[in-house]
Amino acid sequence: MKALSFGEILWDIDGDVKTLGGAPLNVLGHISKLGGDCSVISAVGDDNLGKETLAAIDGLGIDRRFVSISAYETGKALVALKDGIPSYSFPDPSAWDDIKLSDGQMEILSGAACDVFIYGTLASRHNVSRGTLFSLLEGIKASEFFFDVNLRLSFYSAELIEECLRHATILKLNNDEVPIVSSLLGMNESDFPYEVQRRFPVRKVLISLGSKGSVCFDG
Repeated sequence: MKALSFGEILWDIDGDVKTLGGAPLNVLGHISKLGGDCSVISAVGDDNLGKETLAAIDGLGIDRRFVSISAYETGKALVALKDGIPSYSFPDPSAWDDIKLSDGQMEILSGAACDVFIYGTLASRHNVSRGTLFSLLEGIKASEFFFDVNLRLSFYSAELIEECLRHATILKLNNDEVPIVSSLLGMNESDFPYEVQRRFPVRKVLISLGSKGSVCFDG
């Protein structure tokens, strides 16, 4: 499988403990372990954490030639615990708000087909990365467009979700996100998977249910 993902690369910072993450990179890490050919499109800062990030991506066997170096700091998710429940804050702006591609890189990406292109909402909170994503969605040749909603704080809107769905063939979200997205799109929550499939090119809706597993609605 040839997989390409776009979006945030960040470190979860919990006190003195830091863990590399970001949904687009996490997915590629699993695909790479299964033998997939993976490339990530993102940005890191010109800082020590950025250098550590690039080394870690190499260690995962993921192609990082489309990871640019930004003037902003490498992304972080700052973790705070209250009554055992974690909350997150994201420094703004971060490097992943500044994802850019040269004309040559865009030409390479538009000319090479992949099996799946993976993207979400978080990296589109600002105009630069959002513009890069929308250009890719119009130009990439992929068998599947995998939209992982991944709602965080207030970094999303009905307009953004609709634009992302306009290109998606697979939609993934969790059971807490279903009522939010259905309300934003003016859909009946109980009919949400079927309404999405009627209004957009989505063929499969994947809903994760936490400890109860997951469910797939296959149109």
